[in-house]
Amino acid sequence: MVKTSEFREPIRNVSRARFPSALPRWSALITPHREQRTEMAEEEPELEFYDNNSGDVDREFEEWKQKFKKSYGSPEEEARRKKLWLATRVRVTEHNRKYERNEVTWCAGVNQFADLAEGEHPCGCMH
Repeated sequence: MVKTSEFREPIRNVSRARFPSALPRWSALITPHREQRTEMAEEEPELEFYDNNSGDVDREFEEWKQKFKKSYGSPEEEARRKKLWLATRVRVTEHNRKYERNEVTWCAGVNQFADLAEGEHPCGCMH
């Protein structure tokens, strides 16, 4: 049995005899550090930063909707989804600022789920 103190995340029921070389790599993947990230990646990712106060927000929202083929049933629904999309952009920008300061080890980006509420899933149901 592997002692959990050897790893940052507990791994149970794994024998060192069966997987002697795999365990150190697993722990590196569980908690990557900035040095490991730059060694694994050939180049740094392009970080996304957004300014929700710029005059281009409406155009950017329309481009995002076209890119991900988004449409809404009513103007009220579109306004609600745009508000969620704007909030996601704020979270992405704040997180990527932390990434620049080496406070976190991964960067974030806006994707097709940026207009979903917390707890809402792509199927449209709430959990």
